[in-house]
Amino acid sequence: MQHIIQESPQVNQFVKNVKTKRDGKIRFSACLQTVNDWNRNNRKYPEQLLRDGISRVIDRINTQSFLGELDHPSDSNPVRQVTVEYKSVSHKILELGWEGNKLIGELETLSTPNGRIMAGLISEDKVPVGFSFRGTGDLISTTTTSGRQGFVVTAPLVIITWDCVAFPSHHQASLIAVSESVKNTILESVDLSGEIKEGMICSESGQCFFMDDLDRLVDQRIINLKNKFRV
Repeated sequence: MQHIIQESPQVNQFVKNVKTKRDGKIRFSACLQTVNDWNRNNRKYPEQLLRDGISRVIDRINTQSFLGELDHPSDSNPVRQVTVEYKSVSHKILELGWEGNKLIGELETLSTPNGRIMAGLISEDKVPVGFSFRGTGDLISTTTTSGRQGFVVTAPLVIITWDCVAFPSHHQASLIAVSESVKNTILESVDLSGEIKEGMICSESGQCFFMDDLDRLVDQRIINLKNKFRV
């Protein structure tokens, strides 16, 4: 079953290394998320999976075009869920690095209305802000260390952004912090005989895929089936 999952945000912390620029923008460090552990939505991100996803957004980081929004999109439209809108952006992600299993980002607020709101929350109101992942990927059902049902996120992972949220899904993901949105793709049960809408392939049941992502998903599913049946 194909669906988009948007994580419910969960805990905040204060950002680090906060610097206020002359133009009023705020630059700071934040933990965007952790890997190899269970987040508050009972999902786990393997480190190598996230590293592979990051390698595909390096160009956006280097050109300072890796932008995030203030809050996750509330629109349930799948196209909106995988789109970063300029009118909603609040920050740009300038660098990414690792501290153990923590993904640390160097971020800067933008001169947009949402960017000014975010800067005010951090520098004037001293409000702890969080960050949460938004993207697409496959999910495999399993059992967490606490015995609950959980899901391991698997390839292909497509990173849309890390949004700034009030209550992130990872314990450590706050400022030093933003929302998690993952599309579970099980292609065996999906009817792909639909139409192309806004650059996406949509099935008759309303399930939508980016064409490039769909190719990767199909390739990965074929590999999984071959391994399963030893073809």
